[in-house]
Formats: sequence, structure tokens, C-alpha cells
Amino acid sequence: PRNAHADAHQLGKYSSGARVLGTTLLGCGRELLIMGVVFFMATVIFASGMFFCENPDISVNEGKFESVMTSMYFAVITLTTVGYGDMTPLSDCGRAVACGCALSGIFCLGLPISVITTKFNEKYLEMLQELKIEEERAKFIKSKQELRGMRGVLALGSALTGAGEASGLSKLFGVFWGGKSLRSENMGTEEIRKLSRKVFKEFDDDDSGEIGGKELYLAMKKLGFDLHQDAIDYMIAFIDKDGNGQIDFEEFCQFVDVVVKGELPTQEEIAMASLKANAKMGKPKRNKKRVADGAMF
Repeated sequence: PRNAHADAHQLGKYSSGARVLGTTLLGCGRELLIMGVVFFMATVIFASGMFFCENPDISVNEGKFESVMTSMYFAVITLTTVGYGDMTPLSDCGRAVACGCALSGIFCLGLPISVITTKFNEKYLEMLQELKIEEERAKFIKSKQELRGMRGVLALGSALTGAGEASGLSKLFGVFWGGKSLRSENMGTEEIRKLSRKVFKEFDDDDSGEIGGKELYLAMKKLGFDLHQDAIDYMIAFIDKDGNGQIDFEEFCQFVDVVVKGELPTQEEIAMASLKANAKMGKPKRNKKRVADGAMF
């Protein structure tokens, strides 16, 4: 069975269109009122005409147009250009009235509907513009979140390499490297791995063997960085390679190796990559079949 989330998603896909339709109908109240009044008047006039044409002698009723109310059914079906054919006039006068009724239906319904359609198109274009603005806003927010997260990654890398000692950002790790800087020229591979193990244990408060979002947030706060949750999530996703939402020791060592080798992307590089990715997401997908078909001619 489908769950509530799936149903809500399906409804959400059409909520914008339903909102445009509702707004259009509310904004076309006068046009709808005029159309209703004109349609009612035309129904009464043509129903009366049809009744008297088909029943010249009211005392003798032999046709299907037994009353004005019955004739109103014929008038409505004819005005709306449906024409079931279950009731047809037999007299020349009745046929003339039926022709006038059919032609009048085009004007009674066509003109107001064209006005409503124009307003619907205007509201629809406004909705598309709003959706485009919301999409651009979402891209901008995503770029800001990525930049905040990358600042956290760079701050952690600076603390690990000892670049933050002068500003007091690496006090948490000062007891581990003993005045050394965590760089390949100062320390060997095994020494770096041992230091990474100590730092990892310092981060892993619950000794679970993995660093979660809360533990990373507390560690960064000790370093002097009060990061937003989206920045912490970005840092977890950046270091976490298996995508389980946790950082194990091997993933942490891989991150340390990237930091030591100086392969950590700069803020400028992350900003450019983020803008390019967002621009690529905003481009409409081309119809490959149409392109292939066009290449044949």
C-alpha cells in the first residue's frame, strides 16, 4: 500500500497548477457571472421559442417538446454544442430556433472562456516566474551551505597541520604533536597514523569507533568554530566515503592524508565547483531521441 508521504508527494506535484486554476477562477468572478446570466437568458428564450414553434396549438401536445422545462433541456444541450439528438424539432420554425440556439452557444460560451483562458495564461506565467525564483534561491542557499561546510573542513585541516597554533585553534591537539607540525616533512607515515589515532579518539567521545555529527560539532566547537548543522553535515559527507553518515578511523586517516599532501580544495575551488554544478542542474535536459531524429534529415 502507498504511504502518506507518497500521496503527499503526488499531491504536491499538482498543487501549483491547482493554485493557479483557483486564483484564475477567483479573479474571473465577473466574467463567470456575466457568462452565467447570459447563458440562463439564452436558455429561457430559446426554450420558450422551441416550445411555441413545436406546439402552435397549446391544447394539442403531440411532440417531444411537452413544456418549456422540457425544451430547456434541449436548449442547454444545444447551447453547449453537445447535441445528443434525442430531441429534434419537426417544424421549420423549430429548426430555425435550433440553428439560432446553436450559433448563440458559440458566443455565450466562447467569448467569456477566451477571457478566462487569457487570465489563466497570465497567472501561469507568473507561477513559472515564481518557481524559477524559488529554484534560484534554493541553489544560492545550497551554495552557501557548501561554502560553510568547506570552511569547516579547511579549519579542521588547518588545526591538524598545526597552522592554527598561532591563533590558538589547535590547543586541542597541541598535547599530541609536541610542538611539531603535522606535515610529511616533519613526521613519518607511521607517526602521522599514530597521531591520527590519538586525534580520532579525542573526537570519538563514546568510544564507538566512529565519529558522528554531534561529536564532530563538539570537537569543532572546542577548536573555536560554532558551525551550523548544514556545515557539519557537509563535513561528514566530505570525509565519509561509505555514505553511512559516520566517520570511521580509516576514513579519518584518508582525510588526514589529503590534508598532509596539501590536496584539500580551497574555498575558491569549492565555490566555483558549486556554481558550475548548480548551473548544470538548472539546464533543461535535451531530448536525445529528437536530436537523433533531427540528425537524420
